[in-house]
Amino acid sequence: DPAARHLLNAVDLASGARVLEIGCGSGCVSLGLAARDSSVEVYAIDSSARAVSCLQQSAAENELPNITVLLEAHGVVPDPGCYDLVLANPPYYSDFRIAEMFVEAARTALAPGGTLLLVTKQPVWYLEQLPQNWNDVAQELVKGYHLIEAVRP
Repeated sequence: DPAARHLLNAVDLASGARVLEIGCGSGCVSLGLAARDSSVEVYAIDSSARAVSCLQQSAAENELPNITVLLEAHGVVPDPGCYDLVLANPPYYSDFRIAEMFVEAARTALAPGGTLLLVTKQPVWYLEQLPQNWNDVAQELVKGYHLIEAVRP
């Protein structure tokens, strides 16, 4: 998945960072981050029981104890306010209702100064909405995908 690859390539984590992936799907981003640095704590949430099960199995098979996977469909995040980084690849449908839920969940999850990094092919909504409640909103176009970064005040 090119979007997942762009997210992984954009991430530069400090040792011991706490990361939350919202809408993790089968978990390739979470798996990649957990494998990259065993000191990083990765939390992954998704609304699909099948996706959560798949990621739990992959983490076990790859001996990655630094991944915690949770089934969550309502934007509730574990341990609000303590993450250094939130990652997301929101779906491109539903009039941005799901994207809005992802952004709100990220704001709840992040510690002050924490970073939201998301990837999309439709950046306009994010670039209009994020500056209202986030700092340092920036975007980078990478091979047809927009990486959008924002910092929680």
